[in-house]
Amino acid sequence: MNQGGERFLLAEPESPGGRLASFCSFAGDRIIGLYTHPQWAGRGVAGALLVRAEAAITADGHELIGITATLGARPFYEKHGYRVLRARDSRTRGGLVVAVLEMGKRFPRLFPFAPR
Repeated sequence: MNQGGERFLLAEPESPGGRLASFCSFAGDRIIGLYTHPQWAGRGVAGALLVRAEAAITADGHELIGITATLGARPFYEKHGYRVLRARDSRTRGGLVVAVLEMGKRFPRLFPFAPR
């Protein structure tokens, strides 16, 4: 699914009428959102969507993928190879200020001699 340049990957349960299990959205070289319903947490759904999003981003020629992560999400992203670049405060749409981490993961080009 694509909306205004932001692409979405969805994980839906096989049973009809079920809730969305997880989604990942991305644009350019950034993961914009990754959410998993608590019922599906710990089953590898978010990790699978992240890998698919990374593949799409790197297929577009990006070598560094960035994400703004909550402090609680740090272990998940570090497990998937992301490193903290810096910590900062972020203001939510509702005006709440929260601590976040700018994180990144580098993907070396497979063929560094190939033209872009």
